[in-house]
Amino acid sequence: MASQGGTTLLEQFQEMLRRNRSKLQAKTIAAVNGMIPDWMGMLIDTVAGFENVTGNTITGFFVGAYIPINGKMTLVGTAISGDFMAEPTRPWLKKGEVYNRPYYYGGVPVYGKPYVGKTGDRNEDSYDEAMRFLQSHAPSHAPLAFLVGNSVDYASYLEVHNKANLITKFADDRKAEGWIVKMHGKN
Repeated sequence: MASQGGTTLLEQFQEMLRRNRSKLQAKTIAAVNGMIPDWMGMLIDTVAGFENVTGNTITGFFVGAYIPINGKMTLVGTAISGDFMAEPTRPWLKKGEVYNRPYYYGGVPVYGKPYVGKTGDRNEDSYDEAMRFLQSHAPSHAPLAFLVGNSVDYASYLEVHNKANLITKFADDRKAEGWIVKMHGKN
């Protein structure tokens, strides 16, 4: 192959592809990071309207975007509903634990017997748990994929026992638009 300045044409071509791939990756990441807050707003709107005790369920929704970088699906953008809403009043309740604050999330006073936790075996903060989850899990290999979910066990409880549609409709709507979306806890 012909050489120009000690570099073969093949090496020049490979370098050009690498630079173009890096530019495309940077543009993709910028576009995704601009879109994710809008998706989080749509997710929050979808789940609005149910009662909040600690606020961890409503502030525990997350959207993570992943692209392949060096052959590994890599988290390149996130939104957690806690970024957009008031902090929870306390860590989430364990099963059987009594709520111990005078006001529920959103300022509703505790009248009569306080709420008792229905699920869970630990006290965690929804935001921290969502970040740990997003950093430790990734959808299977795809050009661009999203992972949506909630970091609080109580969200699953609400979907099963109260027939609340917290994540499924949002994910199904995004899939109908052609996006690759995986739900936390579902395939």
